[in-house]
Amino acid sequence: MTDGAVDLYRRRADPVVAAVFALGLALSLLLALRSQVGGDQLNLLARGWLLLARGEWLPYGNPSSSGGAVPGGVTALLVAAPLALWRHHRAAVLGIVLTQVLAFVLLDRWLREALARRERRLFAVVYWLSPWRLLLSGFLWNPGYLLLLGAIHAWSAWRQREVASWWPSFAVALAVGIGFQIHPSVTLLGAATVLLWITGHTRLRWSGVAAGVLVSAAALVPWVLAVRREPALLPVSEGFPFRGLVLLFPLVRGVLYGLRYGSLGLPAPEARFDFAPELGDAMARPMGLFAHGMVTWFGGITVIVAVLANFWLWRRLRRRGLAELLGVRPGRRAWVAGYARVCFAAALLTYAAAPTTVMWWQGVPLFHAALLPLALWGGALARRRRRAMRIASVAWPACAVVIALLLAFGGRRHRCGGEGSIVLPLRGDHPMLHDLRIFESCPIEIRPDGWWPDVLPEPRLARPGSEAQPPMRSSSTGGTNASRPFASRLDSSRSLPRRDPVAGALCSVAGVTAPGGSTARSCGSTASSVPVASTRPGGAGGMVLTTTVAASPGSGSGGGGGGGSCAATLKLPTSPAASRRSVSVPATAVLKSFMLPSASPRVVTKA
Repeated sequence: MTDGAVDLYRRRADPVVAAVFALGLALSLLLALRSQVGGDQLNLLARGWLLLARGEWLPYGNPSSSGGAVPGGVTALLVAAPLALWRHHRAAVLGIVLTQVLAFVLLDRWLREALARRERRLFAVVYWLSPWRLLLSGFLWNPGYLLLLGAIHAWSAWRQREVASWWPSFAVALAVGIGFQIHPSVTLLGAATVLLWITGHTRLRWSGVAAGVLVSAAALVPWVLAVRREPALLPVSEGFPFRGLVLLFPLVRGVLYGLRYGSLGLPAPEARFDFAPELGDAMARPMGLFAHGMVTWFGGITVIVAVLANFWLWRRLRRRGLAELLGVRPGRRAWVAGYARVCFAAALLTYAAAPTTVMWWQGVPLFHAALLPLALWGGALARRRRRAMRIASVAWPACAVVIALLLAFGGRRHRCGGEGSIVLPLRGDHPMLHDLRIFESCPIEIRPDGWWPDVLPEPRLARPGSEAQPPMRSSSTGGTNASRPFASRLDSSRSLPRRDPVAGALCSVAGVTAPGGSTARSCGSTASSVPVASTRPGGAGGMVLTTTVAASPGSGSGGGGGGGSCAATLKLPTSPAASRRSVSVPATAVLKSFMLPSASPRVVTKA
């Protein structure tokens, strides 16, 4: 077969790869459309929402665990773009799914040129159906975007393996520079690029690299100006350089996580399953035991497969030495193996020099490189043990699908309520909670000691001793800019209009009046009573007044527009103070009680 025929054969669409892609995409969409909102998600959504609703772009990212904030405002743009098309908090998660689709396309295009068909298929299975990737595609979080940056890195290195090119050099420099505004762990990609260049696996056009660096630096100018005004935004670290080399534990931990990427197991915090909200108490315990055994025990055993694959990759280390093993050898498959080894070595150097302990998400930029040994070793085994590989090629994706379904219906990031759910109680209400339909996905408890996003103004605190209430469809925000350095400059007295998805009526959102007053809201409707059940410990039942849509002239806000029913009013007569407060709950939640994990209109009345 001529070289042209081989290239044509490799470029053909592979039905197995297409089937694996369709299955993985379906699982990612299921997880994305069941995702819930926790603290990091609220911080990200607040940045995107402020850009869309108020036209305010914040030039810094999420707060850093050690202090300050992530440099740059790219995250606000990444979150706001899908929200502009669909004003729902899960739209931002679909944006992450899209970036991972692009990552898979780039990687598959690379490997269909570099590897045989069998190894290309194996990589599609272990990468696209990996529980780690599926988890990252199923909720809004900065590391979810890093898979695309890793794919750009691999594509750029492959394109320049023989001759330097301007655009791939520009792309990899831009990926590292802009990626630093998403998550600092892209340092791994920078270290891998330098080491690939030193070992001769790739070449660089320095003018393209300089252009990428300049664009990345220009994108940081607003952040630099913000730091000059607000020095507290500057990220800090409590560690010291080469902490991993001195203490060894951070280095070993990073290596172990790199090996675990190739398994079916997940980190312990992500293996907290509770199926009671979906299946009830009777089925919750047996399903919880099965999920724990599947992810923790069986998934832990599969780490052995990843360890054996990496031993196979480095099997000639003693005979050839490190320098020769990291060097370039002829052949496309040999280049892929060398790329995997160099990326592993770059990760070791980065973890050794890092000032902090490595966490599981910090190796995500090189996630694809950590899975290459599995595909290469599997391809070598398939030549000698075909029957065993056929069984494994069916059992592995089947187990991955089961784990993804367990995450979707019992994982802490994809269920409303239950033990260990990421949904946090908040200490106030804000229009964003309703504009992005966060409350419709899962009722949020309001209490004075609750959590609050870092860039939204502090809400009006609840009175001491008052009972917790669900978020109100109001802009009851308070606080001053002086009291909150990171607070956005919002006009908290303004109310946002919201269009009812059933009636199509535009109703204003009014704040809570003084004690003894009533909510300033008017939409033509008739009311009916619906029982409301609490889903949290200590919650009590009650009655919610829902509305029947009935447009009437002059009943909309502003006195003159056509009206329509947008919400119901709930009275909580648990105390004299609480009886004077009106809470607005989406009437359409009654119609959506059967959709996704969006709960039926359940109200928490106990703190």
